[in-house]
Amino acid sequence: MKGYTMSKSTQYGWRRIQVNLTRAGVMVAMLVSWELASGRLINSLWISRPTLIGARLAEWVLSGSILPHLRTTMTEMLIGLVIGAILGCLVAVLFGTIPTLAELLHPFVTFLYNIPKIALVPLIILWFGVYTESKVVIVVTLVFFLYYFNVYDGIRQVDQDLQNTIRLMGAGWWDLVRYVIAPGILPFLLVATRLSIPFAFVGAIFGEFIASYEGLGFLINRGAQLYDSAGLFAGLVIAAGIGGILDYLASRHERIALAWKPGRNLY
Repeated sequence: MKGYTMSKSTQYGWRRIQVNLTRAGVMVAMLVSWELASGRLINSLWISRPTLIGARLAEWVLSGSILPHLRTTMTEMLIGLVIGAILGCLVAVLFGTIPTLAELLHPFVTFLYNIPKIALVPLIILWFGVYTESKVVIVVTLVFFLYYFNVYDGIRQVDQDLQNTIRLMGAGWWDLVRYVIAPGILPFLLVATRLSIPFAFVGAIFGEFIASYEGLGFLINRGAQLYDSAGLFAGLVIAAGIGGILDYLASRHERIALAWKPGRNLY
């Protein structure tokens, strides 16, 4: 059995190496084709060049000029994520444990969820200005519903007999939430977190793109307005890189936290 396990592990390791090498080869081929096509087949004003984009990235990093923009975007994202998560979980727990409250107000939450969030952005900026506050509110409006619906659905799937039993034993509302609801909704909470992180990041950037004086969205928008395609693509590369890292960390955290569930592993 041990030899079989090691053999399977070795095969999986080689498979991952082959996949990663293939991905790297495709990426290199795309970059080389892009570099050759720019200025020859396509006007470089529209697509820039990988070498120019790399030079702009190096300039931003070495000068440190990118740091204030990163700090602004990440601050907006994290504050909005925390506030949205707290509000979404709180409302979901209240509605999930108090049926009368859910019967009265859940349709209103669904109605608000169906409003296109992009349509609210100009209104939010009008109310809260072009600084950090408006971006935080935009992130909250995106994150709140992801937490609310996931946690609310999780509460509805918690064993009702178990809830009735603990109530018959004299447990209060807080005891029910602490000892029955909280453990039962953990997988749903982690799924909500994994989904919310990229939404929060994109929401902060989108708000900056509409109106801001700092942040990754501001950099991308400035590049577009000035026809600085190298700056525009450099901003997109940074945003995509950070988004990928955040998604990987969130997925990794979810796998580790749920490793106890059947059919799950750390890899």
